[in-house]
Amino acid sequence: MRTDIVLVGLVGALTVVAASTSAADEPVLTRKTASAEGMTVTFNPEEKITLELKDAKLADVIRTLGQLAKMPVYVDPDVEGSVTLKVQDIPFQKVLAMLSQENGISIRIEKGVLIASRSSSSLLPALTLPEKFQALPRVAVEEYSKSFTGQPLDMRVHWNGADTCTLLKYSPSQTPTIILPLSSDSGKTVHVTQFGYDPVTRTRFLAVENSLVRYATALAPTRGFAVTKKTESDDLSVAVAPHKSGGDSCAEPLRQTPGRSEPVTLYIAIREAGPDGQVRSAPKVTILPGTTFTASSGLEDEASGQHRNLLLYGYVSRDGKSIVAALVATSIWVDPKDGRPYVFSQVSDMANHFFSLKPEGVLVGSLPPGVATDRPMEVSIALTPEGVRE
Repeated sequence: MRTDIVLVGLVGALTVVAASTSAADEPVLTRKTASAEGMTVTFNPEEKITLELKDAKLADVIRTLGQLAKMPVYVDPDVEGSVTLKVQDIPFQKVLAMLSQENGISIRIEKGVLIASRSSSSLLPALTLPEKFQALPRVAVEEYSKSFTGQPLDMRVHWNGADTCTLLKYSPSQTPTIILPLSSDSGKTVHVTQFGYDPVTRTRFLAVENSLVRYATALAPTRGFAVTKKTESDDLSVAVAPHKSGGDSCAEPLRQTPGRSEPVTLYIAIREAGPDGQVRSAPKVTILPGTTFTASSGLEDEASGQHRNLLLYGYVSRDGKSIVAALVATSIWVDPKDGRPYVFSQVSDMANHFFSLKPEGVLVGSLPPGVATDRPMEVSIALTPEGVRE
């Protein structure tokens, strides 16, 4: 039985669900967070978490803890097995020690990297960056966890003569969805969700939805976008641009709860592309519409020993009928010019629309071979287990 780990974003918290492909109970990991007004959130290793795991794959648990702490992760290939554990309000660092002792391994933080190995002296592989990747963006390993600092954005909405402007910030500890009310009429609102961020390419993933439009984008730091919709009775425009200091001041947004109360169950497959592609991660997640999630998996390059991580950021629409998602691969290389390790990433192309959820599944993203993956990867999401091809 394979068990995969999923981060599910709820109001004021992050919940990690170890979702089994069987009908077994779903283990849960919860990180309690506080609202943050600033742009940078630094993870505190002494922060207390609650962890409940049953037959969860040890390597996936470690990768998820790294994602929770916003750290790059390296798991030695010989770290195997599953884990059953239940703790409540225990510091993150102590949880690492408990997992280490229970499984006879060493899990520790070294120079900003969460490392798991059979020996405490095992070092992160120092693989030299190929010359062809020298010009690509990178973040120093020790700075990675401090780099989730998306640039503020100004978002302006015009709808049938009503206007509003909101300052859109990115913070991993804030509720990801905001609401832009244009009047006391509850039907005149725009919901904006930041469902992920890649600090290497500084790309943020945004979803915009209301009764007239649904739009999704992978937004580079210096870019904006505009969406318009005209009907016989409505004239709507939504424009997003980087915030300029000293310009018009936009109001702080209102944080919004998820949509309808009925949960949606998703069957996800992150696999190597092609008809015979191997499935690398197959989480099942049950979440509320209007909610974000993150799934993580490892990818080993057997030829070079390079260890890579795959992250899937997703968001389910407020009516529970459609989805947007982005696949991100990360890897660590040492630059021969200065001898320092850096995190590199690849971000999947993302269609500017939501995908309708179907029982038979839908392909929502793909990655070609590059600096962070040595093989083509793709991700599909279905409403039934039969829709996920093993």
